[in-house]
Amino acid sequence: MVGIDFSFSYRKLTIASLYVQNGCAFICSNKDRNCGNGDRCPPAGGAIVKAIEVACGKEAIVIGKPSILAFDIIREDHNLKSDLKYLMTGDNLETDIEFGHKNGMDTLLVLSGVTSAEML
Repeated sequence: MVGIDFSFSYRKLTIASLYVQNGCAFICSNKDRNCGNGDRCPPAGGAIVKAIEVACGKEAIVIGKPSILAFDIIREDHNLKSDLKYLMTGDNLETDIEFGHKNGMDTLLVLSGVTSAEML
């Protein structure tokens, strides 16, 4: 399972790549490129995922946003009815809003985080 790691290193990249090349499942929480807002957007877990993908030549399975699997799990865990309408609210076009689109939800983009009005 790959996610943000503040002590990520070449050694960890090598180990992860070798495990995936030898058949281990390659799963990540999300592929967010960065986090934060305004002029300061440091890299997020997606940067680490991409490094491992490039190193091993395989794409990670995303189990968080924007995965369809994530909403299936949420719906099942909370006994949500599939015939209801849902609204996904978020600040990131690539994860939050894409999650809503992939899962047939209406979406509401708030401009308080990663995505700015200029980016639209």
